[in-house]
Amino acid sequence: MKNAFTPEFLEWINDVDQRLVEKHEGDMYDDKRILSRTVKLSEEVGELSEAILSYVNNQRAEKLEKFNKSDLDAEIADVIITAMVIARATKTDVNAAIIAKLKKIEKRGI
Repeated sequence: MKNAFTPEFLEWINDVDQRLVEKHEGDMYDDKRILSRTVKLSEEVGELSEAILSYVNNQRAEKLEKFNKSDLDAEIADVIITAMVIARATKTDVNAAIIAKLKKIEKRGI
């Protein structure tokens, strides 16, 4: 595998990052920006967890009535996008990191 993500997706993540800085984070220093985005990732993982509970029918009745599979899809996307924005802020080469991790998993026979 050469690329885990398309150049278009990575460019879109760059654009999202720039918009976040311009709209909400202009006065933040880099460490504070990274911490803020990490807190946001925790929030998104919590929302994904709620969607998973609904998906497996392990949620209160009123939440199950409102649940739609597209909610789960959207929460997974939110987690991925937020993680990618953090990766950009920390100058992480996500493509290289994912390929290295996949090779490590493959060596374990998973």
